[in-house]
Amino acid sequence: MFEATGDEAKSQGWTALILDTNGNGKRDDYVEPNQPVDPTRDTRIAAAFYGVAPSPIDGTVWGSVLGFPGAIVRLNPGTNPPATALAEIYEPPTPGYSPRGMDIDRNGVVWAPLASGHLASFDRRKCKGPLNGPTATGQHCPEGWTHRPAPSSTSRRRDGPRRHDLGQPLLMRIHQEASCHARAAPARTSGMFTAASVESSTRPASRRRGRRTAGLRQTP
Repeated sequence: MFEATGDEAKSQGWTALILDTNGNGKRDDYVEPNQPVDPTRDTRIAAAFYGVAPSPIDGTVWGSVLGFPGAIVRLNPGTNPPATALAEIYEPPTPGYSPRGMDIDRNGVVWAPLASGHLASFDRRKCKGPLNGPTATGQHCPEGWTHRPAPSSTSRRRDGPRRHDLGQPLLMRIHQEASCHARAAPARTSGMFTAASVESSTRPASRRRGRRTAGLRQTP
């Protein structure tokens, strides 16, 4: 919208995350997170997105929620947000927990690394039960989740298995992509993290100290 109108105010907004607890398909009066669930009203959940991505399938917005067990949330803005915005929440089944950053593929499947040492995907199309109503509180679609061991999540070390390590391969890939972007384009906005700052921050501290020390030695 901003590219089309140039209007900053109209191009941003905020909404509470409301579950369609009464199952009527629209946003109604709701109870707060610290109140008992009322099957005749909707329910607000206390959640904040860590990772966020729009779906290329239907224009909904998905976000990951940290914590235990954590969750991913689907937000449908509706025709008149925020008055029509409704959310759905999906918690990863054990042994997975706490989604981190996330993205969505061209089929609308959500992908996220988990703090449990898994690479997880969630496919809403696999859900068998109702996606709204009083039972749709987060644990109603375990069949939508698939957990895969993340690279190096079970690698061996001298003192036994190393768990919960999302792996150097993932970090190396992030570093390589950041390096490519840093070489391809200069920083565009001050006060924000850029590819160049990511590259600098991910360089081992010993290398950064070594370069500074080498520079000092060259100084008369």
